[in-house]
Amino acid sequence: MKKLLISLILAIPVICNAQVKIDYPGDILPSDSALLFAPNLINTGLYTRDFSMTPDGKEIYFSIMAGRAAVIMVAYYENEKWTEPVIAPFSGSKQFFDFESHVSPDGKQILFLSTRPKKGQEPKPGWAYQNICVVDRTDNGWSEPYEIGAPINTDNNEFFPSLTNNGDLYFNHSVEFTDVALYCSKIINGKYIEPEKLSFKNDSNMLLYNATVSRDESFILTCGSNKNNRNQTKYYIAFNLDDNKWSDLYDLTDYLGNDGGRAASISLSPDGKFIFFSTVLLDQNNSRIYPGMKISEIIENRMKPQVGSSNIYWISSDFIKDLKKDAVFN
Repeated sequence: MKKLLISLILAIPVICNAQVKIDYPGDILPSDSALLFAPNLINTGLYTRDFSMTPDGKEIYFSIMAGRAAVIMVAYYENEKWTEPVIAPFSGSKQFFDFESHVSPDGKQILFLSTRPKKGQEPKPGWAYQNICVVDRTDNGWSEPYEIGAPINTDNNEFFPSLTNNGDLYFNHSVEFTDVALYCSKIINGKYIEPEKLSFKNDSNMLLYNATVSRDESFILTCGSNKNNRNQTKYYIAFNLDDNKWSDLYDLTDYLGNDGGRAASISLSPDGKFIFFSTVLLDQNNSRIYPGMKISEIIENRMKPQVGSSNIYWISSDFIKDLKKDAVFN
């Protein structure tokens, strides 16, 4: 298994592709070993996951949990540097939780999980409601959030949205966590049709959730756990074989260098070159204590990443090409 490498320096390298230049925070781009993403900017001592980026590479959205708050954060690339993250203008309500943001391929919408009630429902505390909400980009910034409506949202739970280039929506649906599964709703004439459950050849004893589909719909990355051991989450990939058929699920633990634990989410960079995933790792240097240690030192350590809470890591997606060959030809 590959060792998980940790980068603790913050600078700004440049990636160029045919479409757009993306200036990622961090002085080292990952290859076949995962790196901690943007330590002390995106990853801190807070519970952090759910990376998404606008197609122009100028905005990074991610989720944090702090105390009783669950909010979506945003960092902006301005004047050749990344700004300190702030709560996104459509998040941060005292009444509701927001999580799992996903920027559409054209950058004109953000879809996300929210506990905002549907029309006609009374607000409830905690995670009582789990609906997919949307904000639209306007000339004045993001619109007010609104729930996406039927047939996506139901009286049960819908979460972790992911869009393809042609507008098809992949997401999770569940009544209880024991039945969570992946669904896809095709868009026809500008409207979503009745969602269909995704089926994989080897998923009979698995719970699948928090998935991201590639923009071209050629593969899907997903979190999964055995129904008999929900506390152990791993990451998987499956390939689209056409005609609504998918390959086996391939375990990515050896490729990513880690599993998801209890903090699992996985996504892609706008150009598909990098995979972003969350996991929990503990840096012993940040958790050590000793007689005479000052409280200021303890607090300083707790404000660093890798203190036993979820963090975001990234890795090159190059290995997917070889995996696809195995899926198609074997």
